[in-house]
Amino acid sequence: AGWILWKEPRVWVRWMGIGAFGAVILQGLLGAFTVWYKLPPLVSIGHGALAEAFFCLTIAIAVVLRPGFAPGARLQPLFGWCLASTLTVYAQILLGAYRRHSGSGLIWHLLGATATMLVVYTAGNQVLQDPKDPAGVRRSAWWAMGLVGAQFALGMAAATFVVRVDEFKGSLDPLHVWIRNFHLATGAALLATCFLMTLRAANAAPRK
Repeated sequence: AGWILWKEPRVWVRWMGIGAFGAVILQGLLGAFTVWYKLPPLVSIGHGALAEAFFCLTIAIAVVLRPGFAPGARLQPLFGWCLASTLTVYAQILLGAYRRHSGSGLIWHLLGATATMLVVYTAGNQVLQDPKDPAGVRRSAWWAMGLVGAQFALGMAAATFVVRVDEFKGSLDPLHVWIRNFHLATGAALLATCFLMTLRAANAAPRK
């Protein structure tokens, strides 16, 4: 953030750097409250939600700082579908955090997983049908479609080891822990990919 404030002339990019720094501070405070108060569900969910939002913000900063970046015309209707995929994945992550930290809401998380697959695959299909492949949007779509399939498989594997919320605070079989951790990591990668796809669709002029 300090480097951006020193070197970056665009005011809106400077505010992005300030926002990222502020998010890190807030994330640290939420992490402290999570430890002090023994994983309260609301704080733990907020901690996870902010982490994913911060991840997306750092991706946006990296994109706009890329040499040669220049905003273009939104690719309609691709932008709308890409944005819908990003928002759906983020909502599903919030449902997963609620499930993990409250011990309830499994049915909503499963329904959300189905909706997420439908939206991401529809968005990817819309992108792949565009022969122009502007600014690598198609490449992001391939990654998103692959990741959502892997995420769904990991989610089904995790669902076979459903445990009470209190057990998350104790020891678990290492296999269960690794499956859940890969599920979380893949979810973050899917969100990042959909968000990058949205940025590319929002800032690329269609090729003639």
